[in-house]
Amino acid sequence: MANSQVTGGNHTILDIYARVSRIGDERQRSTGGQVEDCEVRVAELGAGVGEVFIDEGRSAWNPRVERKSWEALMKRLESGATGGVVVFDMARFSRRPIEGERLILAAERGLLVLDSEGEYDLATANGRKTFRDQLNAAAYESDRLSTRVKRGKRVKATRGESNHTHRPFGYERDGTTVRESEASVIREMVRRILAGESLKKIAIDLNNRGITTSVGGLWSGEKVKRVAANPRNGGYVPYLGENIARTEGPALISESD
Repeated sequence: MANSQVTGGNHTILDIYARVSRIGDERQRSTGGQVEDCEVRVAELGAGVGEVFIDEGRSAWNPRVERKSWEALMKRLESGATGGVVVFDMARFSRRPIEGERLILAAERGLLVLDSEGEYDLATANGRKTFRDQLNAAAYESDRLSTRVKRGKRVKATRGESNHTHRPFGYERDGTTVRESEASVIREMVRRILAGESLKKIAIDLNNRGITTSVGGLWSGEKVKRVAANPRNGGYVPYLGENIARTEGPALISESD
């Protein structure tokens, strides 16, 4: 490796990165467990641990998801503030080849990039090829999973089943059983919107009355619009912007509304 690796005493300093896509998903190794494995790897190399970066509940595939800890890590790597990074496996670091290329560029000054089993010398052609192959494999698996998930969601939608990830306002967690205390709020929202009242004014009123969203948050005009205009309120199941089936449960508002 290049001699530009950051050292502490006689030790190379390596940062650690851990990530899980969903908090509480028992199918994934916890971030704490990932860090422990990485610490063992660092010790085996006779190196020292620099900073530890953790992204909880952050997708490495979706470009719309901001991973603040990953970005902070990349800035340290690009600035030369650390000698490299250790991750539990390369899929934890990234599932997007474009992000891997950013790391390869940073490695021109000499960086160690390791997972719990392998080492990638990004200063060599073979090391870069192996690293790219790993990221491409992770991206491929993410694409396959995305395709399967989309197909499953469409099948559920055509059967009239909900694809919600959070409890819909107006319904219980199953997305079918009506929660009347909230259903009445939805009907009120719709009446007021149809009467020409502004979304912002409705949101302010709901907040002043202590009425919260389904996750206990405050209302905004945009949230009022999203909840009131949910096709489920009229008895429909949407998929990619199209109402493709009737719901299993009752409608909260009339067809005309």
